Amino acid sequence: MAPRPTEVKKVAAMLEAGAESPDDLAKQVIEKLDEMRAERVQYVVVHQFGEGPAWYAGHGPYSTRKQGEKAAANNPGLAEASRTALVPVRTALGLEQLLNNVDEIAEAKSQWAVVRQDVADFKSGARTVSPQGRGWRVR
Repeated sequence: MAPRPTEVKKVAAMLEAGAESPDDLAKQVIEKLDEMRAERVQYVVVHQFGEGPAWYAGHGPYSTRKQGEKAAANNPGLAEASRTALVPVRTALGLEQLLNNVDEIAEAKSQWAVVRQDVADFKSGARTVSPQGRGWRVR
C-alpha cells in the first residue's frame, strides 16, 4: 500500500515536532498511520464459478476501483467465471471510525449503497468481465 501525499505530510510534521522519547514518537507515528490507513476504502474482486452449487474466488485488495476493474479484466483465468463483482471494503477499524462519527453517516450510507448495487449486479449477472478481457460491461 503506497503512502499518500497527505499521509507523508502528517508523519513528517510529527517527526519534526518530536516527542519526549524515540519510543513515544514511534508509537505516535504507528498509531497515526493505522488511523489514516483505516480510513481508506479498498476493493476486492469476487468471482462465482458455476450456477448450482457454486464456488467463489476472490483477489485483492486494490487501492482504487479502477485498479480492481483492470485486474479483473486482465486475468485470463477468469474466462470460466460465470459472474464477477467488485466489492468495496474497509478495515474493521475503518468501519468503526466511520460509524462512530455522526457527520460521516451519509458517507457510510453511500458506501453501503455501492455495496448493495455491486451485490445486486453480481446476483443478476448484470456486471461481469468479458472473456475477451475488454473490461466491465453491463448486459
